[in-house]
Amino acid sequence: MVRMETVEAKEKRIAEEKEKEEKARRAEEEKKAAEEEKKRKEEEKKRKEEEEKKKAEEEEKRKQEEAERKRKEEEEAAERERIRKEEEERERIRKEGEAKKVAEEEERKRKEKEEEERKAAEAEKLRLAKEAEERRMKEEEKRVAAKLAEEQKPEEGELVESPTSEGLPKEVREIFSRKEGLKIDTSITKTRPGPLDLSGATKNVVAAPPSALATARIIEDLGHISYPEGVASPKPELNLNSKKGKFR
Repeated sequence: MVRMETVEAKEKRIAEEKEKEEKARRAEEEKKAAEEEKKRKEEEKKRKEEEEKKKAEEEEKRKQEEAERKRKEEEEAAERERIRKEEEERERIRKEGEAKKVAEEEERKRKEKEEEERKAAEAEKLRLAKEAEERRMKEEEKRVAAKLAEEQKPEEGELVESPTSEGLPKEVREIFSRKEGLKIDTSITKTRPGPLDLSGATKNVVAAPPSALATARIIEDLGHISYPEGVASPKPELNLNSKKGKFR
């Protein structure tokens, strides 16, 4: 049996179907919008996570680079400090070497000066001793010549003759041989009654004492010389750098 639908029922049914379709459409749209929102939120979250991760990686990289930069700077500073200290040490050693050379040169010059002064003093001492000995020899020659001339002075009426060198003492002959200028004038001639006896002319002649140069001996070792009381020996430190030989 076919049931007849009225116009009002049909309109109501159509309206209900449209409303139902509208609800389904809105529900589908809402579902789709919700899915899209969820997807958007998930993508936004993922994007933020990736950005944060990227920032964290960049920050970590920056920190590592900063740490590496500081490490290199510290190593470079340490290397510069090491080089500076080495240069200072080399400079110190160089200055010490130069100062040592200067000190050694000054010491050498001082010793050379002392040695020159010592040699000059010895030379002056020898010169003074030689001059004193020469003066003493001249005075001795004059004294002996005067005494001999006095003893051989001719008496009144006697012929003055030059004494022969054989009849004089050895010391007097040495003096006459060194002093050629000392002569006795024999130009005066007088008549004598008889032969002149000159044997007594040399009997009372006093022999001159031996000179210091005649009795001098070479000193082989200064350490074996004995000095009178109150006379000091030469300072040994003056001969520390002298070469081995006599007097050492």
